[in-house]
Amino acid sequence: MKKTAILSSLFLMIVLWALCLSARASDDPAVEILVVKNDTVIQLCQKYLDDPAQWMQIVEFNRLSNRDLIYPGQKILIPVRYLKGLPAPGRVAFFKGDVRVREKADGEWKPLSGQERLEKGASIQTGADGAVEILFDDGTSLIQQSHTVLEILKTQTKAGGSLWRRFLLQSGRLILHVRRAMGKEQRLEIQTPAAVAVARGTDFRVRVDDRGDTASEVLEGRIDVGAMNQTVELSEGYGTKVKKGLPPMKPRPLMPPPEPVDIPSVYRKTPLVFTVKAFSGTVSNRFVLTRDETQKDALNERVVPNGQPFLVPVIDDGVYYLSVRSIDETGIEGLSAPPMAVRVRVNPLPPFIQSPVDGARIKSKKVSFNWLRVDQAAFYEIEVSPDPLFEKTSVQRMKTPQNTHDVELAEFGAYYFRVRAVADDGHEGLWSDRIAFHLIAPPPSPSVDTPQLEEKSLHIRWQDQGAGKRYRCQISRDRSFRELIADKMVSEPSLILDRPAQSGLYFVRIQTLDAEGYAGGFSEPQTFEIKSAKDPWVVVGAYGIMLIIILLLP
Repeated sequence: MKKTAILSSLFLMIVLWALCLSARASDDPAVEILVVKNDTVIQLCQKYLDDPAQWMQIVEFNRLSNRDLIYPGQKILIPVRYLKGLPAPGRVAFFKGDVRVREKADGEWKPLSGQERLEKGASIQTGADGAVEILFDDGTSLIQQSHTVLEILKTQTKAGGSLWRRFLLQSGRLILHVRRAMGKEQRLEIQTPAAVAVARGTDFRVRVDDRGDTASEVLEGRIDVGAMNQTVELSEGYGTKVKKGLPPMKPRPLMPPPEPVDIPSVYRKTPLVFTVKAFSGTVSNRFVLTRDETQKDALNERVVPNGQPFLVPVIDDGVYYLSVRSIDETGIEGLSAPPMAVRVRVNPLPPFIQSPVDGARIKSKKVSFNWLRVDQAAFYEIEVSPDPLFEKTSVQRMKTPQNTHDVELAEFGAYYFRVRAVADDGHEGLWSDRIAFHLIAPPPSPSVDTPQLEEKSLHIRWQDQGAGKRYRCQISRDRSFRELIADKMVSEPSLILDRPAQSGLYFVRIQTLDAEGYAGGFSEPQTFEIKSAKDPWVVVGAYGIMLIIILLLP
């Protein structure tokens, strides 16, 4: 049944083409219908018109004083726009994000699959991240951007190959590229709550804001914008604003494209920052960053007050395209320069240092550096230097495939550390934040006085190392202090011990500790000797008694 209807329509088109003898020399092309016996205006309208109820427009177009007074051989002109036509659906050439479609006004919204043929009555809705391009057979394309609702009211091919399309833009933004085919008449209408824009071959933008007001800007060719029975013609480089319930504003020239400033050859870190030179009369700027040069696949888009930067947060490495246009006080958007390529190479990211922490005080010459692993890192380069700018010859540079590295430094004092990742292709990531650390020298070894022996005590004194210090005193019978006979912690630079009972040579050494327990080296050992406690006369007497006993023996 459907095939028969299509063939019948095609046959009708052929007949209409044969009947098309001439077109009225006006902006409303028409075909000529030859009246035969028993024809009436209403019968002809029922046969040829897309909407037979428009028969009165045919009467007025032909200036007929009486609709019933037509006769055989008379020629009736029917404007092409009223004729029946063959469906000329659009197809989805590109879409991304949240895009929904419904076939009829009372139908259900369904996610767009990209396989649909969009015909009369269909509606398309894009969400916050949605965009869709609709392409027609003649090359005309329509790019529907985010937060936009569009309904297809008509899309037909009529007599002589004429193309007639009508859309209802309820809200949001469209970019249209209308292609005029050689020898074919075409008409494209964009209806909005406030106006109607008519084009016959041009590139232009139409935008409906939250109040229903409409802005139209012509990039190439011309369009007519009508509202409240008034029409203005927009030529290339002009725009107009139509507030709901009011006629169109007088056309005004579009502002020139703003010039981006301080765009690096490669962005090495995020957020990406974009600024432009301000033009007089600019209220804000629309920044659009896309993945493609055709500006269909928008990654980030924002209207920014004039003088403020456009910031793009985390983004993958790659090439993107930036377009900027100025917006005046009426809300009309200006011209855009050709998209500027923006190259981003953020990875590998700067490593995050885990230890030591910034400002660390390290009580050693050996430092262990640790950082988080970085994606796409083949190896890491580290720098350690007493110079915060890492410019002097004292900088130590090292490479490691691991995310940790130990360094033995020659001197105590202040140092700085940073690390960066290097990719397989040799691309060097940015340096990490610089951290400062300080290698703290241990407390000095005190000089020890010669120990003083008393009858029952041993007095040991050493050099005072200042407030808050503690001391460790060790006494041993051997110089290597393997066998300790005393190991005392005291807070004063002196110590009194019991006099050792065993005679012999002893060794004493002292170690200083700060308030946090950081210990310095031991002092050089001092010695003292414990002699035998026996009286020499007792020894002589004992030997004398023994001698007497021996002499008295028989």
